[in-house]
Amino acid sequence: MNNSLISIIVPVYNVKDYVGRCLESIAAQTYSDIEVIIIDDGSTDGSGAICDEFCQIDNRFCVIHQKNAGLGFARNTGLDKANGEYILFVDSDDSIVPETLETAYRAISSGTVDWVGFGFKRIDTHGNVLCSVEDGVPHHALFEVLTPRYLAKRIMDNKMTIDRGDPFEPVWNKLYSREIIGDLRFEFAKIAEDVCFNYRVYLRTRKAVFINKDLYQYYYRKTSISSSITKEDVFLNFAHRITLEQYTVPNSKDLFRVAYLRKIYRVMTTHRAGLLGTEYYSSFMEICLPFRKRTVWEYVMSRSIPLLEKVFSLSLWLFPHIGRCLLN
Repeated sequence: MNNSLISIIVPVYNVKDYVGRCLESIAAQTYSDIEVIIIDDGSTDGSGAICDEFCQIDNRFCVIHQKNAGLGFARNTGLDKANGEYILFVDSDDSIVPETLETAYRAISSGTVDWVGFGFKRIDTHGNVLCSVEDGVPHHALFEVLTPRYLAKRIMDNKMTIDRGDPFEPVWNKLYSREIIGDLRFEFAKIAEDVCFNYRVYLRTRKAVFINKDLYQYYYRKTSISSSITKEDVFLNFAHRITLEQYTVPNSKDLFRVAYLRKIYRVMTTHRAGLLGTEYYSSFMEICLPFRKRTVWEYVMSRSIPLLEKVFSLSLWLFPHIGRCLLN
């Protein structure tokens, strides 16, 4: 195993108009000790052929063609083939800036660092920047060291909206050490796979670094997975997230447990309003009610969650029609 090699995993599915831009951005990195594992996840639009052509040009790139299995499971294929000491995921319709790998590698190799996160820009199809993690961050806070306790607090206190993006949920804005990933794999194919993977990484983390600099360019498309969410996806999003409860200790003072409860209660409130009147509502409630019964007192009594937030969350749960009006 090469101690300085970075394995870059790129799942590809029907993105022939964008995958070239993605691969070119990787090839243009100022850090060159890389292997790029492209997983053609059953593309039917010619994306696989574009990947084949690119691999003939640059021998650091290789492509694996497989039947469609979904984003998370395509990433698993990449993890099983990776030889590097470090792992980076890049979505095939996005791109990274030339200094991304060099900047992240310098941080992760500076000591005992399990992973390095970095900011991103969210860009629409016209090139307009919709949000930027870097914007508004004081210069002295561009580089943050995350201990387990501080990491949990940052996750719990993160106030970024959906439009701005949550830098702690995706996997594509992080460089991981192979050691911290170990035997972890994505458990779900398409919905909530990132947050469920990262949460288990966070529970293992001894020390991490977050760079509040936009090193990743996330392109928002109306035909992408994240922008074509159905009601079924909303239901599965919650069903998958709630499985993370098994990794936490009830009624503990562990901030990861508190962060999880805070996040899941927010999700329950918004999802109940969103699923109201749909065919998935009853199944959603069947999962929610037992969970709330065993955790609501713990949630209410937590001193780490602001009182106003608890009142707002519990009130909207009782009156989902109001929540639906607010969401619309």
